[in-house]
Amino acid sequence: MSTFVKALSGYSGCHIHLYDDNGRLFVRKLSGSEGYNKRLERQIVKQAAFTHPILRAPRVYKTGYIDGCFYADMEYVDGKTVAALIRDGEYAAAQKAIYSVFTLFAPVDTVLLNAQDAVDKVDSMHAALDKFDDEEICQKTLKYLCTKDWKTHPATCHGDLTLENMIVKDGKVYLIDFLDAFHDCLEVDMAKMMQDLCCMWSFRHQPLDKKGVEFLQDCALHLEKQYCKITNSDTEQLKMMLQLTLLRIYPYLKDDVTKTFLDTQLSLMM
Repeated sequence: MSTFVKALSGYSGCHIHLYDDNGRLFVRKLSGSEGYNKRLERQIVKQAAFTHPILRAPRVYKTGYIDGCFYADMEYVDGKTVAALIRDGEYAAAQKAIYSVFTLFAPVDTVLLNAQDAVDKVDSMHAALDKFDDEEICQKTLKYLCTKDWKTHPATCHGDLTLENMIVKDGKVYLIDFLDAFHDCLEVDMAKMMQDLCCMWSFRHQPLDKKGVEFLQDCALHLEKQYCKITNSDTEQLKMMLQLTLLRIYPYLKDDVTKTFLDTQLSLMM
């Protein structure tokens, strides 16, 4: 019989717990409500189907329902996140992991002009940001995005490609916490990486020293160059998706420190 060990951190609509099954540790991801079941099911299907020459995803052992809520039991990867590597100054290991994740982004010939999923998401932000004054930077950014044409490049997405969701174990890189993206395209995953590499989201509560900041800036520049190369375009669409990515955090704000952080980042991009 499996024994509960501890709760693990997570920011999705799920409960994430570590269990011990006769000496074998595994993670159980349980939907926080029946209403979230379909989303979690899609996420687990995406995780189970993930294949890549050098990147891995935790193996999914089984799925089922507990009191009407969907769950998935999966491999426990007892490693170190890329964000933790950077905090600890292990830049060589962090760079190797980050650059290996960059290999997810391959050249794409197809371009969606006026990508409707992106347009709809921008439109939905009007209600989501309704509590903020018109003169706040989030509203100004939204107005700006409403004037832009969206040209995205279709691709399968991880959905939440942050440095906290990349774990290094025994020299191998695992991607965890797959999410269902509102629009499956290169820009969604690359913008999520830029949220950390450029805006340093994962380090907002523990600012990095100069060397750490310069390391992330170098990685961000490399990713921008890769985007231009594989899309044969400039970085405008990537920047727009990064702005939208940051805007989507505002409805869930719980403290002034995070709001100030987001306000500052958006101001720098306007």
